[in-house]
Amino acid sequence: METPLKTDDQIVLIQEIRGLIHEFQDDPNQATFDKVIELTDYLCKLENIKHHNRDL
Repeated sequence: METPLKTDDQIVLIQEIRGLIHEFQDDPNQATFDKVIELTDYLCKLENIKHHNRDL
């Protein structure tokens, strides 16, 4: 099971996603879109793990 991210790490990940979204808005391309999806999925997966562990 993956280790939950610390709050600071989550902030950095969200900032990276936001930066990629802005980059995509300026220059739409598949590689940037794929990276946004990958990082967003990863963040959601970690959030789900965190909530699941809290409910146990």
